[in-house]
Amino acid sequence: MLRPGEALDDAEPRRPRRNPRGRARRALGAVALALLAAACGTKTTEPSPGVATSHAGPATAARAERTNLVLYVVDTLRADHLGCYGYGRPTSPRLDEFAREAVRFAEARAQSSWTKPAMATLLTGLHPVTHGAERRNQGIAPEVRTLAERLSAAGYETAMFTTNPTVVEKFGFGRGFDRFEYVHQLRGRKRRSVDSAEMHRAATAWLDGRAAPARPFFLVVHTLDPHDPYRPQEPYRSRFAPGVDVASACCFRGEQLTALSAEQAATRRRDSLALYDGEIAQNDASFGRLVDDLRARGLLDRSAVVFTADHGEEFHEHGGWRHAESLFEEVLRVPLVVRLPGGAPAGATVADPADQIDLAPTLLDLAGVAVPPELPGASLLPVIGGGPAPPRESLAWLRHPAFEVTAIRDGNWKWLRHDGPPRAATSGVAGGAGLAGIAEPAEALYDLTADPGELRNLLATEPDRRRALALRVKAARARLARVDRGEEAGEVEIDPELDAELRALGYLR
Repeated sequence: MLRPGEALDDAEPRRPRRNPRGRARRALGAVALALLAAACGTKTTEPSPGVATSHAGPATAARAERTNLVLYVVDTLRADHLGCYGYGRPTSPRLDEFAREAVRFAEARAQSSWTKPAMATLLTGLHPVTHGAERRNQGIAPEVRTLAERLSAAGYETAMFTTNPTVVEKFGFGRGFDRFEYVHQLRGRKRRSVDSAEMHRAATAWLDGRAAPARPFFLVVHTLDPHDPYRPQEPYRSRFAPGVDVASACCFRGEQLTALSAEQAATRRRDSLALYDGEIAQNDASFGRLVDDLRARGLLDRSAVVFTADHGEEFHEHGGWRHAESLFEEVLRVPLVVRLPGGAPAGATVADPADQIDLAPTLLDLAGVAVPPELPGASLLPVIGGGPAPPRESLAWLRHPAFEVTAIRDGNWKWLRHDGPPRAATSGVAGGAGLAGIAEPAEALYDLTADPGELRNLLATEPDRRRALALRVKAARARLARVDRGEEAGEVEIDPELDAELRALGYLR
């Protein structure tokens, strides 16, 4: 097994070409590109000498009317629990409707499996190993420039509303926002997160009361509804889980499953999934109301609206519960639905992979702001227009004081490594069948086409492929890790109230 800092004696191999498997490319062609340019208001011009331009997208010349930008992020939302991604339950009718006039990315992935590093990636365009917000008490490095700072400098009015206590100003998330609000309620002396309906009201109130309505705006809404404990409000509480005792179905950790029989664990999993889906439906209704509000105010067709998630959720598929412990697909694969101004091209699906690091370049490209070369991602506008996806590996990172997990995906192949004490396997169920003792391997190689559930480790039969991917991770870490402050450096002092909130959500133990 390759340990942190261990060298492989082989020279780094030439980067393999992206696997061209079944891309199901849309025949958008020149017509779609024309629609895209019209929707974004772009003008194709040659850059002036010495002027930086986007390294990945259409020319970012001045626009007749600047595009408003709306980034809607749902905490802990798996892509495969949404109707537009093939889920059987009607959890997302409003998003499904929205997707019919937008572009859906079928294979979008997060760069981490818990909120702080993932949100920092969305709001900086950088990998967690670069922006520095990797560990519990660390925030975005002071030297890192945020997306909001870049857009504010370009004349945008900026606002963000969040209800997750890991995404607060003391961790650097407020930098660049004219209005940054951690939306919560006080119960006694303790703050409590609010549901998406309250987030929708806060965002709409800001839209109606903007200080400079003539300026373009950048609005971020980060909701917490699908995050555990799963406690949707009625009628969503009973929609998929009638008669379920919420207190017993929620508020337990994966390690507590060891005290349950397989039957009891199966019941907990079933009830938790039903309540989780209820929270998704609750959030979906709030998202739909925000889209309605944008349309009613004449803003929807003047805005680019991006719907995504920070990460997914594990329901014992690999022996664990929740997130922030592994880098399997159930916690990395997220929805990504992009509606361009005017809604064209509508109803298209992009099969090529996209990453969270691509969102910042895409939004900058839409705003007509040059994408700085230090951002590792690429604008998705050319892909939406029918062009090829950039040849780049998909990387994910997870760092805790006790362990570290790294993953890379290239085409259908995925390699991951867990360094540190192994995650304890818990008894219970996976995929609806009784399975016990599923544990995360120290190192694994999966063929996601043949084995989408990541259950067959191919290390023994694919040593050359394993070595090549391990070397690419090593090279990427050396290339990207400009901010590595260790466990103690850069820590932020957490007050008792915030500590209680973080513990209630499972972020501190």
